Amino acid sequence: MSESTRRVVKLAARRRKCLQGAKAWRNVASMFDRSSWERVTAEEAEHRWLSVADRIHSKIVKELETTECR
Repeated sequence: MSESTRRVVKLAARRRKCLQGAKAWRNVASMFDRSSWERVTAEEAEHRWLSVADRIHSKIVKELETTECR
């Protein structure tokens, strides 16, 4: 396996963990009333996890575009 492929696999695993984290926070948010501070905090945490997942996805796309891992 090439070094580039290893990087993509590692990034994909990190992205998957971020998406799992976002899902967990979404589940936490669903346990509270819409106006509660707990729900707002959980939704903010979910958005942070999704933001990190998006940045990792961008890195994966860039890596695939610049290497032979197509």
